[in-house]
Amino acid sequence: MATATYTAAEPDPMRRFDRAAWLVLALAIGYIVACVASVLLAFQQPTDGWLYGAGLGGNNILVANQSATPSPLRAGDALLMIDGLEIVALDYRPIPPSPDRRVGGLARYTVQRAGAQLELVVPLVTRPSSALLAYFWGGNDGSPWRFIQTVSWYLIGFAVFLLRPRSTAARLLLLIVVSWTTYDAILSADTPASIGFYPPALFWFRFATELLWPLLFAMVTHLVLAFPVRSRLLARWPYVTLGALYVLPTLIVLVGVVLASDTVGLASLFLTMAVLVVALIATTIANLRAANDLVVRAQIGWMAFGVSAPVISAVVLQIALFLNLVTPEQMPDWMWGAPALALPICLGIAITRYRLFDIAGIIRRTLVYSMLTLTLGAIYFIGVVALQALFVRLTGQESALAVVASTLGIAALFGPLRRWVQQLIDRRFYRRKYDAAKVLEAFALRAQQQADLDALAADIVGVVQEALEPETVAVWLVQTRQSSTTSPAKSA
Repeated sequence: MATATYTAAEPDPMRRFDRAAWLVLALAIGYIVACVASVLLAFQQPTDGWLYGAGLGGNNILVANQSATPSPLRAGDALLMIDGLEIVALDYRPIPPSPDRRVGGLARYTVQRAGAQLELVVPLVTRPSSALLAYFWGGNDGSPWRFIQTVSWYLIGFAVFLLRPRSTAARLLLLIVVSWTTYDAILSADTPASIGFYPPALFWFRFATELLWPLLFAMVTHLVLAFPVRSRLLARWPYVTLGALYVLPTLIVLVGVVLASDTVGLASLFLTMAVLVVALIATTIANLRAANDLVVRAQIGWMAFGVSAPVISAVVLQIALFLNLVTPEQMPDWMWGAPALALPICLGIAITRYRLFDIAGIIRRTLVYSMLTLTLGAIYFIGVVALQALFVRLTGQESALAVVASTLGIAALFGPLRRWVQQLIDRRFYRRKYDAAKVLEAFALRAQQQADLDALAADIVGVVQEALEPETVAVWLVQTRQSSTTSPAKSA
């Protein structure tokens, strides 16, 4: 893959806007504005005033009172019915308007609280517009991490797009960022279970935004197919490939909507996402195996790292929750959001080609410290359990000395274990660099004891040939006296 260069008189064409670039920019900004407007309009609708843990098709668990008005509902309640209607029926069809559904009116709620089913009369209220700003800033737990994460995503997405407006990858990255971040930071501020009572236009807009999830995965797969090299599928059959990416997932999810079935809808959604994830991984591997250009391989490496980092971290956190190693309260938002920032950052670096070749060192250090952390954690856990069992057997009770001894043992093992892990990873994944480092270390020892200049030059040629395997090697020896003279080259 050739790398084009441009002078001041001949600017990079990727930096120029065309009609498609303006259309993508207008679509991104328009979507953000439309979502903000829909949430503000939703806040004026008569609802119970509460924020729920999920939107359409999710669990209806009360999280926070956005209206700040007295309510018989409590955080943690599971909402089952509203005015005799099951909540699942509200997911797929708007409810005809009722004269009783007004601000200041009352609604009958059936909730489950602490294992008991309760019938409550709930006043219908509006929510202030400031609730959107409060959610944008602190989310559910009041932490500013949501604000930091959201602003970072938007800045990266728009910055990369403005630097490469004609790049298909930059356009897709902007749409991915806007779709993901707008849903997470804006649309998620409005998750009432009574969304079925919204006016039809507002209901269907919110419903349509819920169906963008499979398209989000489709855009990521499209990005991998189109960048950094155009895949054969996309080059030979562009319309068929894009149709399969975008139209088929939409049709599959719509089957669940038409049937008005949570089971069919969720199964279709997860099946579609699973197929797209497999396609994404297969395409990345195929591109990496087919690419010979160092720049292209570095771009693929950045993309693979950016996509895999949030996925792997989410899997690890879910496993930790499943094994009860930590509780949800012990996992702040930044533990989920920080790895997700790797996606826009890594894709931005790959698209703009900024510090491309740092990826090898980053992946190497990530592998080293991830394996080191898992190993130390396992040793610590086993050490604490074993020592506590020993203390119980000897003294009949647990002792804090088990924790202290395990901590001191981990501190002593950190240095040697890190070197062992690094050597293991270098031998397994970076064999060529590992062998080259060994060759250079041996040469450094020989050079300290070598006095013959010709022998040293020949040794240098051999070391370079063995470590780097170039086509030709040449050494120029320069002697400086009153005038500089150059000896013939020692070459191999």
